[in-house]
Amino acid sequence: MRLPESFIENMAEQLVSVRALAAFLSTYYCEPRRGFRVNTLKMQTSEFLEAVSWKTAPGGFSDDCVILKESVESIGNHPAHIAGAIYMQEPSAAITVAMSDIDKGMRVLDMCAAPGGKSGAAAAMLSGEGVLVSNEIVSGRAKTLKHTLERMGVVNSIVTSASPDVISNSYGDVFDRVIVDAPCSGEGMFRKDANAVSEWSQEHVRACANRQRLILESAAKCVIPGGKLIYSTCTFSREEDEETIEYFLKTHDDFYLLEQKKLYPHIYEGEGHYCAVLVRKGEAHKPELKPASNVSKRYKPCKEACVIDFFKQGAKLPGGLAPYMDDRGDVLLMTEDVYGALRDMYTLSAGVHAGTIIKGRFEPSHTIFMAAGMGFANKLVFEQESRELKRFLAGEELDCDKKGYTAVCVKIGETALPIGFGKASDGRLKSKYPKGLRIR
Repeated sequence: MRLPESFIENMAEQLVSVRALAAFLSTYYCEPRRGFRVNTLKMQTSEFLEAVSWKTAPGGFSDDCVILKESVESIGNHPAHIAGAIYMQEPSAAITVAMSDIDKGMRVLDMCAAPGGKSGAAAAMLSGEGVLVSNEIVSGRAKTLKHTLERMGVVNSIVTSASPDVISNSYGDVFDRVIVDAPCSGEGMFRKDANAVSEWSQEHVRACANRQRLILESAAKCVIPGGKLIYSTCTFSREEDEETIEYFLKTHDDFYLLEQKKLYPHIYEGEGHYCAVLVRKGEAHKPELKPASNVSKRYKPCKEACVIDFFKQGAKLPGGLAPYMDDRGDVLLMTEDVYGALRDMYTLSAGVHAGTIIKGRFEPSHTIFMAAGMGFANKLVFEQESRELKRFLAGEELDCDKKGYTAVCVKIGETALPIGFGKASDGRLKSKYPKGLRIR
């Protein structure tokens, strides 16, 4: 790999010693580190690691963070990944949420959330309580974010696609934690992505730093007094890391720096990361969450008999969820906190998309089964390597002695995890696994 000379000079100045610089540069002759996070909304880390034969090591930042010590072929098509038990994540990236100090019941905003790794980790720490607002300004990436949280079975999130200033103007200071994993020059991606090297320049670094300051300006307005603003990048540049935080503190005397860490690939497992935790001064208070004035017009409590009957007969809802119907006929399951956090902006999802009412019939969605599949009266459980599971994921019909909508689950260790659903009749199950996800 041919690294930019200016980048090497910057790192020489930053690392100071010749030995440290040599150790840092030597990592570019090594393969990138791969890792994953076990989704504790689905199962515990220890159980998952016992259920697979992969060579792994602890990630070091949290119990659910794992370093992969071998190459696993087609890991994205592994049943555990499909079922949302794991999320592939660069190991050092786990530091952001690990330093966020998130507790159950908090309100969390992830300002630059795609593709969803940090939002998924934050959701696991919330454990279905409180609310997570995951925002991504780029609409295509926001769709990826939405699909990630659906696969992970998150029930208390809202996915939006808006600019940071729209977010701050819409919410104000209502969040206990605001995470800004900022778009950056990507120096920590050099080993993984050749384009990151070719696109790097000092001008790009300066442009990123200016953009990061603007994002932080909006993010700061969303933090309650006593709350925390967590800023991170996957770059080593001082302009984008320490100097951005120094500038922020000079212009925001109502915040102070609690801690900051910089991870280098010659010291820590991973590609490199920077994270700073800022605390907003003042006496802690949490204003009431009230939905925007137009929300009650778009989302109304769902009292349709076909929906009520579906959940009475076929499914047990996770605690605190109530059905609402939007102006398009979609049925959403939302907690009180999620409903209260709805705003007048482009919203891709809120709570759990349960299904759609079509001509008086309720047709459930893939999402409700990913979130609550084990609560369904009808379910089939298959082993990871079973022929039936492979046929289901390919969209094929199966033999089935059930009747009606049926959750399809995969057994990981001793835990059965929902992976989709089908509709059973006359001894057959028709796969409803989404066409865009099917594996042949």
